[in-house]
Amino acid sequence: MALMTGALAIPLVLALGVSIDYSNLAKRASSLQQAVDSAALAIAREGMTITDAKARAIAREFVGANL
Repeated sequence: MALMTGALAIPLVLALGVSIDYSNLAKRASSLQQAVDSAALAIAREGMTITDAKARAIAREFVGANL
């Protein structure tokens, strides 16, 4: 019984570690997506006459502030 418990503990701990890593990755991806979305909305608010340089500056500002 102890041998079986010990043998099954390794995959269980491995699965727990993988699930924690995936959860952290999903959280970071969601945070990045929210930052990019807020930058896109800020750029869209400027209108159609915005220059590429100004759009990039706004995007850098919003993504940097939200990460």
